[in-house]
Amino acid sequence: SLSSIGYAPSTATVQTAAYNAATGGILMLLIGAGLHINGRLSGSGLASDTNATLVSYAFSMSLLLGLLSDHMSGKWGDYLCTAAATISVMVMVAILANHLLTLGNRTNHTIMPSQWLIVGGLSMPLLMCVANLVLGVDEALSESFVVLPMLASALAVALYVVPYESGVPLWSRTLAGATVLMTFMTVSPIGVEGATEVGLNDAAMLTVFYAASMIPILAAAGNVFQTARSNWGRASSSAASSAVLLGMFLLVGSAIGHLFVGSDAHSQDEIQHLSTSMETLFLWGGMGLIAWGGVMSCFPQATGRSLHSPETNRMTTWM
Repeated sequence: SLSSIGYAPSTATVQTAAYNAATGGILMLLIGAGLHINGRLSGSGLASDTNATLVSYAFSMSLLLGLLSDHMSGKWGDYLCTAAATISVMVMVAILANHLLTLGNRTNHTIMPSQWLIVGGLSMPLLMCVANLVLGVDEALSESFVVLPMLASALAVALYVVPYESGVPLWSRTLAGATVLMTFMTVSPIGVEGATEVGLNDAAMLTVFYAASMIPILAAAGNVFQTARSNWGRASSSAASSAVLLGMFLLVGSAIGHLFVGSDAHSQDEIQHLSTSMETLFLWGGMGLIAWGGVMSCFPQATGRSLHSPETNRMTTWM
């Protein structure tokens, strides 16, 4: 066993480290797909490929430092955690700058819904951090924005991959617009732990916002399923499209579960034992499959080469 070489962490330590590493890895996949999507939809490519390459190494370094900090206690663990968080924020700022410059250099006049989601998903948490430092933001509200970069990037990937793989345009621009607008005007219960005590009126208001957060997810899911239905033969034969469709289906289920768990977190605290299951469903069921579909669709386009085996893609999707 690993204890023979001096590695004997507790179960809680391993679970925390594994969850954080998986979250960071899936977010990296979604960010990489987002960089390709924005460059392609802009018609001019990325503003800086060097920026994209450097931030990938920096993000990997932050994940490594975070993994080490999860296994360490005391001051050194805190130092490594702070360093990892600082690097992550700098990476997000650099990626956002690259996206904005790409949009500024675009040759296609129309900014597509996926592009709005990518830019908004990266910028809103950063703006909330600044607002929290300057003005102070309620902790119950700010913790809801932590998941926004991953969720918005996943919706952006879904709205790009399914039409591309199906060979048809998005079924509804209205639903796509509703997805973009409501993603940033509502508060998601995904990831909410309920550690902060709130009053009854605040809990009721948060529940309303949590319920409204279902609108962009349901709109995106309905849009991509109807888009795939327009050319079902081609959509279903694509492993990338199938993975995204499965991911969107599981994302809806996860969002419904989080709606009840998040609402309960600030009120009765009766079903919090379900939060771990909902987080696993969201991460591996929703985000993992959508990220996997984005990789299978965007990686061949970015490299100009075909994937080795379509059969292997389909097998891994269903496994």
